[in-house]
Amino acid sequence: MTFDATCHACDATFEVELSDLLEDSTLECPSCEARASKAAVDGVTGVLDDLFTQLAVLNRKFTLSFEVDAADLPAGYEREGRHAVREEADQGGDSEEAGEDGWEEDAGEEEEDDEER
Repeated sequence: MTFDATCHACDATFEVELSDLLEDSTLECPSCEARASKAAVDGVTGVLDDLFTQLAVLNRKFTLSFEVDAADLPAGYEREGRHAVREEADQGGDSEEAGEDGWEEDAGEEEEDDEER
């Protein structure tokens, strides 16, 4: 299974194989090296594993086909996802620094943010 990804930092588009995410839990833009936190990637791969398990059960009687575009999530899911990743990182669930949006922050960006506050 292949995901189409667009980097918010540089607008580069690239493909990501689910099997690669399952092996390494790393999602990184090949152009600018922006990275998603391990907690965010693990969350998505864990949910997909649950989804595939349930689809296998449904597949006995129905074939389902669907497409998900992260930009079209129902109201409320965007913020909940961001807070869930941040809370997990704050609780020590991830050794990497995750920003509010689940992306790692460069040390320089973090220092700039602190100065603005």
